[in-house]
Amino acid sequence: MREQKKSVYYCDHCKKHTLTKQSMEKHERRCTSNPDRECAMCKHCEGGSVGAGKLKEMALAGATIDELREAAGGCPICILAGIKQSGAMKMWEDDPLHESVRGWNFKKELSELWAEINSHAELQEYRSYYGY
Repeated sequence: MREQKKSVYYCDHCKKHTLTKQSMEKHERRCTSNPDRECAMCKHCEGGSVGAGKLKEMALAGATIDELREAAGGCPICILAGIKQSGAMKMWEDDPLHESVRGWNFKKELSELWAEINSHAELQEYRSYYGY
């Protein structure tokens, strides 16, 4: 039998943990629970996001999903971060103030965004291949 001691790195914002420091540093920069997060998805969306802090305030104030979507520039991950950080997910069950956000489907919006991104990428590849 052998015993090894290893370092485990934990995210300061959520419960995630890894065995490599580099992967945890990358995760923490983009963690949806990080109020100062960097979003890698925003570059694929219509406009820039106002940031997780502002989206958090909007979610707490009872903003509709359409208002959050517009403020996030269409980025579903930024919308998720704002809602998650506001604690509104926990309030949805009891609080009618957040009724307008209750039907939002993160997975559906993200898959629709990826489908749009991939269709643009295919079109660009086609055009570059055929010289358009």
